[in-house]
Amino acid sequence: MVEFRFLNETDRLVAHFYIVDDAEDQHSAQGIAARRAESANEQEARGWVGLDRCCTRVQRLRRTYLGEWRLSTSASDDDGPEADDASLTSRACTLVAAGASR
Repeated sequence: MVEFRFLNETDRLVAHFYIVDDAEDQHSAQGIAARRAESANEQEARGWVGLDRCCTRVQRLRRTYLGEWRLSTSASDDDGPEADDASLTSRACTLVAAGASR
């Protein structure tokens, strides 16, 4: 699963998520998701606002033997559903502050 964030027209931080099947690695998953995000339909849905590629997160989505869905903390981890958002939150705050000063 690839997450892209952007500031909408009212300077609110918004996240869009893309599920990518069968990607070889996190870079190919990011590329596939970016192509989807840059399609005309997706751009129109966002109000033609560009994505911030510096604020991107890739996570593995796995199904347990009990059928529950779990997210890794990153594409290279198999940690489970809890994600460490400290650095992402810091980046989000920077984005919001930058957007507010426009």
